[in-house]
Parts: sequence; structure tokens; C-alpha cells
Amino acid sequence: MNKRKDPWTPKEEEILKELVHSFKRRGLMQKEAFEEAGKKLNRSPGACKHRWMSILKKKSMPTSTDSSTVSLEECIEFLIQCHEGEKLQTANQKLKEERQKLFEKHGELNKEYEKSLHRYILQQKEYQVLLSAFEDAASQMPKSSLH
Repeated sequence: MNKRKDPWTPKEEEILKELVHSFKRRGLMQKEAFEEAGKKLNRSPGACKHRWMSILKKKSMPTSTDSSTVSLEECIEFLIQCHEGEKLQTANQKLKEERQKLFEKHGELNKEYEKSLHRYILQQKEYQVLLSAFEDAASQMPKSSLH
């Protein structure tokens, strides 16, 4: 599917800005935000990243001449979100490591299963050979000696 290459609208820029800030607040990576924005806006993640880095990031950062003020509550909320984002990143890293260990354990168990299955098949073949030999021996014995 071809991605759009037409000029960005203010609404699209706002969607991109909101997504990036939302992902940041939740401790997620910007790359994921660009991928999500790309899907929503039918643009490539690279185009979204370029737009963010070249234009929107500068617009969304307050400057020293910015007359807006930030309340103490907004600062506290921001710090809480940053802390929670760090906790999420730590938890995510631990989950990734645990997932890797589980994949490795799965591989080991699968190898053990394959070996056990191979041994079982060999034992079944040996059993069949022994059973066949026993049946042959039994058929060659005189019937009077079986009782």
C-alpha cells in the first residue's frame, strides 16, 4: 500500500503530537509512537519521525520566552508519569528476559522430548522383534510341550 506524501494538516500534526506525548507518558518508545501514527495517518513511520523531529518537537517544547506557566500539580503529575514510565520500562525488560529464558527452556524440553520419543520408537521396534521371535519359537515347539 502506498503511503501518503501530501502536506501535513494541522489535525494530523496534532494527532502525531498527542500520540508521541501519550507514548512518552506511558514509558513507551517513540519508535512505537511513530509506527502507530503511521498506521493512523497512512504515512510511513519514517515520515512521522521526520515530522516530529524537524517541526513538532520544537513547537511542543516550551521556550524561555513562552508566557505559559506550569502549575505545581502539572509538575507533580509529570514526575509521577516519568517515574511510572521508568517502572514500566524496568518491568518490560524483566519480562523480556523471562520470555527469553522460557524460550530457551522450551527448546531444551523439546530436545528432551525428541530424544525420549526416539528411544520409545526404538524400544517398540525391539519389542516387536522379541515378540516375533517368541511367536516363532512358540510355533516351532511341539504342542504337547506347551501344556
